[in-house]
Amino acid sequence: MKLLNQMKRLLIISFFIIESYAFFQRKPIILIPGIMSTILEGDGTVLSNQKVIFPKYCSRVLNKETLWLSTKSFIPYVNACSFGYLVPGWNSSNKQQTDLDGIRIIIPQWGSTYSIRSIVPTWPLKYFSNAFDSLIKRLESLGYQDQVDLLAASYDWRYFRFDEYKHIDNWYEKTKNLILNTFKINNNSKVVIVSHSMGGLMSYKLFDYLGKDFCNAYIDQWISMSTPFLGSVRTFSAVFPGDNMGIPINTKYTRDLSRTVETIPFLFPNGGNERWGNEPIMRIGNQTIFTINNITESFKTLDSDFQEKSMYVYQHGINELYLKYNYTIPHNVKTHCIITSGIPTIKTVNMETANYDGNFSFEYGDGDGTINIQSLLYAKHFTRSIFNIGKYKHTDYLQEEITFETIKPFILKK
Repeated sequence: MKLLNQMKRLLIISFFIIESYAFFQRKPIILIPGIMSTILEGDGTVLSNQKVIFPKYCSRVLNKETLWLSTKSFIPYVNACSFGYLVPGWNSSNKQQTDLDGIRIIIPQWGSTYSIRSIVPTWPLKYFSNAFDSLIKRLESLGYQDQVDLLAASYDWRYFRFDEYKHIDNWYEKTKNLILNTFKINNNSKVVIVSHSMGGLMSYKLFDYLGKDFCNAYIDQWISMSTPFLGSVRTFSAVFPGDNMGIPINTKYTRDLSRTVETIPFLFPNGGNERWGNEPIMRIGNQTIFTINNITESFKTLDSDFQEKSMYVYQHGINELYLKYNYTIPHNVKTHCIITSGIPTIKTVNMETANYDGNFSFEYGDGDGTINIQSLLYAKHFTRSIFNIGKYKHTDYLQEEITFETIKPFILKK
């Protein structure tokens, strides 16, 4: 009898929850993920004269395969091939990033949330690579449906200058069309953009691309989660000593990838000492110290391609956009920021040798484990609507109920 009464109470509570949602209308959502948070597939044949960084035992013929990430990504030696196919080149004459000739990189089911739910979509690793999956499931509990009123503008996270290239799709134009179509199939309801991490910087550039009239007509508001407004020192740990991100692979391969993709300098700490502070972001031995004010000097310590690419991207990336809008949100898109803090976060990289192959150590400060606190808190210069929801790591909090509850008031309307 006691169990029966408990079941009745649960049914009554569930009924009232469902009834309460009936008074609200869902606003359509487009999710924009962060760096390395979208599944990438590849196929094709690497041309025989094409310079590659992967080992000789890797095949130059790639049958359609998941490169980021799959079970192979966790198998030593084999995973060096997958990473090698992803390493882009650099065309110095036109200042553009290039792919391996003959290899095509694909995002599966673009527009669907499939490519961002779990970065390894196969069992059992999908349970350990949970990206947006928990948040998406909670949104689905409100009635949201994939590719109807819940979509994903995922992207090849090695790039951000999609509007400048001809060899890859223009993500900004595709996302513009996705917003338009979502608006139409949802009874002309404006779209809420929900971004995480670098997806926030992509959103910022997207608003610039869309223009004022489009943003006013089709964008309801922007929910920015953990946007690195002033970049992150962890990008320096990826480029200089290297960071294998917990994957059992030689750090050389992940370091090569980090040194070649344009999105890493896009995420380098920025804003000058005036905004960041005077603390060193990297030391080499006891002599050389880099702060934000002389960060570009560090680019000169690596090869000419890295130097040229990093300098160009650093000058013409997010910094150029901030100056264009005087450190405000483009076209006054209504913005809410969610951050976390209290997690040790790399604030200084200490290198023993100038070739970056010697010993190294880190000094830590506050942040979310990936983004430094001053970068997270710079959100207050863009909006007063900021929510610090507690002590959670950079991606872990996407799985937490508090994140969903913080978002919910902005995606439901009476």
